[in-house]
Amino acid sequence: MATKKKAEKENKELQVIDQPTEVGIFDSFEANIAAHEKALNFVPDMSTEESRTKSRDLLKEARADWVLIDQARKDKKKEAEKLSKVIHATGTAATDRLEKAYKAHKVALDNYRKDQKAIEDRLKQKFNDACDWLIQTAAAAQFATAAQIEEMIALVEEKDQDSTGEQFTNNQKFEYGKSRMAMQPKLEKYLNEAIIREAEAAKQAEAAAALAEQQETLRVAQEELQRNQQAETTRQAAQAAAEKTAKNARKQIEQAERDKKAQEEQAERNTKQALIDAEAAQLKAVEDEKNRALRENQARLDELTRLAANREHSGKIHRGILAELIAKGFDENQAKTAVGVMISSPLIQIIY
Repeated sequence: MATKKKAEKENKELQVIDQPTEVGIFDSFEANIAAHEKALNFVPDMSTEESRTKSRDLLKEARADWVLIDQARKDKKKEAEKLSKVIHATGTAATDRLEKAYKAHKVALDNYRKDQKAIEDRLKQKFNDACDWLIQTAAAAQFATAAQIEEMIALVEEKDQDSTGEQFTNNQKFEYGKSRMAMQPKLEKYLNEAIIREAEAAKQAEAAAALAEQQETLRVAQEELQRNQQAETTRQAAQAAAEKTAKNARKQIEQAERDKKAQEEQAERNTKQALIDAEAAQLKAVEDEKNRALRENQARLDELTRLAANREHSGKIHRGILAELIAKGFDENQAKTAVGVMISSPLIQIIY
């Protein structure tokens, strides 16, 4: 019973929904829209009541149709949204059933492809490694010894594509074998070159050994000659140094005697100069004292002269003031008293 209901539900979900989209409903408004576009195709003029009324009436008519069209759009949008949900649910159920049916086969095939890819990559890497080994061996042989190259040749002869990887493709086996065959002549060529190079090196080493022996004999003789020459040079240098030392000693003694005599002569000159300087200093001191006494006497004389002139000047001023007061009506005693007050008072200063 449950199985039957499940089958009925699945069949129901798979039913094709044939509902019109009804987009053509908007075609019924096309004539009105075209009429509004034609009627409104002018520059609005707001300068007169008539032109404003025209724009207002046309706008009202156009807005009425706009409301109708917009409402139809909203209604059809809601219907379409409901329909899209049904379509999505039905389609999802169908794809889920198909995916459930083929999922095991898809997973198995994907895993098989993944395993085959890993095998191909592994074989390709083994093939590349084998080819790289051949290239590296050939490159290394250029600089190897004859014995090393012989070992390489033996190793290449023992190494085949089966030991590298039994599952190589036929093309890989062919390419690897071709590379081995191409490398054989190179290795043999490098072996011959190494044998010739080592033989030449042996000859050069033998010649170098003989030359080194000759050079060693010559070096020993040259060192002996250099030691003898160095000994003679050292002896001559020591003799010259001794003679130079004796000569310098004589010069130092002679210079010391000259320096002593010069010092004695300088001391005698210094003593004489000291006596002359002392006598001159004494004469200068007497002359300085004489000049000082003269300056003091002159200063006292100048001060007395100044005071006498000042008294004379002051008396002249005082007498003038006294005469002026008397002329103003003061008697002589009053005038003298006033002059005396002016002279003795610190508040009255007369600039002479």
